[in-house]
Amino acid sequence: SERARYQEATARLAMDLAENPAGLSEATREVLDRNLRVIDGAIREAEDALAREPGNAALAGMVLARYEQRLELLRRATDSGRQES
Repeated sequence: SERARYQEATARLAMDLAENPAGLSEATREVLDRNLRVIDGAIREAEDALAREPGNAALAGMVLARYEQRLELLRRATDSGRQES
C-alpha cells in the first residue's frame, strides 16, 4: 500500500539520520525532532479517525499527506546534514 511505502521510506531516512547525526547541528536536530513530533501526532490523529471511518477518502488522503510531509522533512534534514558537514 502507499501508506506502507511512506512508512518504510521515512523509517529508512530516520535510521540514516540516527546513524549519522554528525552532519546536523544541534539546533537543526532540535527543530527536526520538534517538527517530527508534531507531524507524528497529526499522523496518529488522522489514523485514529480513519480507523473509525475506514471508507472515508478524505481522511485517507490526510493520512497520506502527513506521511508525505514527514518524508519531505526527513529528506530535507538529510540533505541539510550533507551540506552542513
